[in-house]
Amino acid sequence: MQKIDVTLETMTPLFLGGAGGKTAPPELRPPAFRGAMRYWLRAALGGIIGDDENAMKTIVQLEGKVFGSVREESSNAASEIVTRIANSQMMPYITYQRESSKNAPPTGKDYLYWSMFVGENAYYYPPGGKFDLILNSRPGLSDSQDSFTKAIVALWLLIHLGGIGSRSHRTAGSLSVQQVQTIEKLQFGLVKNSYAEMAKQLGDNISKIRAILQTPGSTGIQWDKRQAEFDILHPDVCQIWLLGAWGSADVAIENIGKRLQEFRNRRDPDHRNVAKWSQGESIPTVERAAFGLPLGYRYTNGLSGTIQGRLGRDSIERRASPLWLSISRIDSKVCIATATLFKSRFLPEGEKLYAKKSSNERLGIAIPKDYTLINKWITESFPKAVEVYYV
Repeated sequence: MQKIDVTLETMTPLFLGGAGGKTAPPELRPPAFRGAMRYWLRAALGGIIGDDENAMKTIVQLEGKVFGSVREESSNAASEIVTRIANSQMMPYITYQRESSKNAPPTGKDYLYWSMFVGENAYYYPPGGKFDLILNSRPGLSDSQDSFTKAIVALWLLIHLGGIGSRSHRTAGSLSVQQVQTIEKLQFGLVKNSYAEMAKQLGDNISKIRAILQTPGSTGIQWDKRQAEFDILHPDVCQIWLLGAWGSADVAIENIGKRLQEFRNRRDPDHRNVAKWSQGESIPTVERAAFGLPLGYRYTNGLSGTIQGRLGRDSIERRASPLWLSISRIDSKVCIATATLFKSRFLPEGEKLYAKKSSNERLGIAIPKDYTLINKWITESFPKAVEVYYV
């Protein structure tokens, strides 16, 4: 039976649901990790197998073997890999409170976690908690090495590029390994060095992941200018940056949140165009929508509303941000932040943007054509950022 035991530390607020939903006490349970690892495994496999219908069927089958399947037609519903949590030393959970006063500009932290204090405040585990995440092959299986390796790959990506729970795209739920170690040829944790060298460490490990997942007969996939159908880890459709280093995770969160707020706040042409659009004029698009939907707007004259997507008569209220922001610890004095941009299809073919609850609802606005605005935020707000290259 294959088995690994990795000690993890919570770097940022961990917003996890409990049995009673968002307002119930949080619970640190394996399903949260299985769901997150499934996402990252799908992204990694998509970069090797592709994103068409046949590729998706293959990926779903492989996911089911590793993390289980709920599909009735699946012949192997139980996962080959068991996920457990042990030796939990989590800080007592508390209620998230807005740091800035109601009428004052939000802090950088509040800007990133705004949905956690809208309505009823959410519970969360504070940073500093520790626990062991254990992965092992299910007892009695004679050949589960392939699934075990895929689970290790998914765990590495989750720890170094992502997070778990609500607002994980915006630094919440970031995790860090307690001790740098090598598992299945992958280096868990970074060794402190220059930005360029640490970015190289990330890139080398991602290249190893892609090599590990290659199968005989695999051919190189080229997206060129076409967007992938879902979030895919491939150099053509996924960019990664090491944004910088800070003395603590709190300082990193505040800096990242403030720079995102300053970049997006009252930004033209969106600031002028949305007002025109809501009053009946035609505009080309809303560029800021590239960061994700829904997108709220409010003007001093009382004009307000929410921008969403619509395909025919059906609306899609949410489009998760294509940008992941994650924080990791290098040592007791240094934390780094990474940004991962998945350049996948923003909304289904034919879908448009529309303004909801505006004084004059307008339909038929084109979605942003690409993610240039997010690239611009990174280059303008983090001039010392180093891109992570991988093959």
